[in-house]
Amino acid sequence: MWCVDPLDGTKAFVNRTNEFCVNIALLENQTAVLGVIACPVEETLLMGSKETGAYHIPFDILKSPQLWTP
Repeated sequence: MWCVDPLDGTKAFVNRTNEFCVNIALLENQTAVLGVIACPVEETLLMGSKETGAYHIPFDILKSPQLWTP
């Protein structure tokens, strides 16, 4: 099951304090096995799982298709 909080920090977003993010988690047996946090203001993505470890990915890398090709 997926758990999505499309706007964590709603009051911060409304008040324009830039302290909000989007949270996504994959749950198995009520335990998070994969997590993703997108911070639009900082243009960064944080993701991780037990199998892969944790990663900090700037949006610029996601916007560059040549960085995703083998």
